[in-house]
Amino acid sequence: MKQPNRAALFLKANLLITSLLLCCFLLLSDHLTIFVFFTTLAAALSSAILFYIILWIFSYCFGAILRANYLVTAFVFTVFDLLLIIDFFIFRIYHTHINAMILNIVFSAAGLRSIDIGIYPLILLCVVIFLLALLEFFFAFALPIEYHAKKINRKLNNILIPACLILVLIEKLFFGFANLYSYTEATEKLRVIPYYLPLTFNRIANDLFGIEPSVGTQTITSNINSPLDYPKTPLTFSENYSNENILIIMLDAVRYDMIDDETAPAMNAIKNESIVFANHISGGNATRFGVFSLFYGLNAPYWFSFVDSQQPPVQFDALARRGFTNKIFAASDLNWPEFRRTVFAKINDDITDNYHADDVWQKDLQMT
Repeated sequence: MKQPNRAALFLKANLLITSLLLCCFLLLSDHLTIFVFFTTLAAALSSAILFYIILWIFSYCFGAILRANYLVTAFVFTVFDLLLIIDFFIFRIYHTHINAMILNIVFSAAGLRSIDIGIYPLILLCVVIFLLALLEFFFAFALPIEYHAKKINRKLNNILIPACLILVLIEKLFFGFANLYSYTEATEKLRVIPYYLPLTFNRIANDLFGIEPSVGTQTITSNINSPLDYPKTPLTFSENYSNENILIIMLDAVRYDMIDDETAPAMNAIKNESIVFANHISGGNATRFGVFSLFYGLNAPYWFSFVDSQQPPVQFDALARRGFTNKIFAASDLNWPEFRRTVFAKINDDITDNYHADDVWQKDLQMT
């Protein structure tokens, strides 16, 4: 016989466990102000609620199995919470959540052989698995009978459902506005929450209300609230220099082997008069990664931390100290990819990227 109210109580009990586990991730974030602590806490609880909304939808697809056999359900929740605990220690060590790289190590014999876990962590893992399973089976078999479960579940629904929906709505709206107005002190801390689902409406705010996303004003010096250790040391350079103009022409998605007299004769003429670095290795296979590696001199995966912190590269401050001014012309909108929030974060006023034309080549012509 199906017992939907006992199943619903079982789901709510596990929501409590998962919420507590996600709140533990706040221990991995440093320099939290009171306000940022509560916003990160709200994000953790919001993520737990969204996870369980997905599980609730999933239970409707396989509801007969889940409600008829609590052993299966308890096993599913045990694995789910165990993955959160494992992710906690992975993030503590590597500052990244479980991803393809981690899975490749785990499911690769060669990868596992390169890691010496030790006997004590394995014993601890077995103890954690046992305690989680014991807790799940306790919940499964300690639930009240269906008649009493119905009354309890109804009272909880009257409180929990509105509270959860309001919490999720407020938290997502806060992140959307924090991202729109570049309140990075809060948004970058949410990286600690596993698989956090952000809500952004920068493009809608711009298209419908003409609100331009704000850009942070971080300085080049290290920010104690930022996870970045950039630059590693203050930038130093010789004072003996000549102020010659610097011109960088960047063309996106141009294959080097297509620059010849047939397809690009003008570019090929410049090439024939220039030094060509034939063995250059690209910083990435996407626009944002290539531009990022060019201006920062760093590997592409660091892009995500820099866009969260809206940290510009050091060379623009160095050029400003030498009396240089900047002018950036772009045929495409530099809000996407987020170059206004990274490479040019401190010099947005020097950008011209609002060309109006029907075709891309016409924008290129206007820019030129």
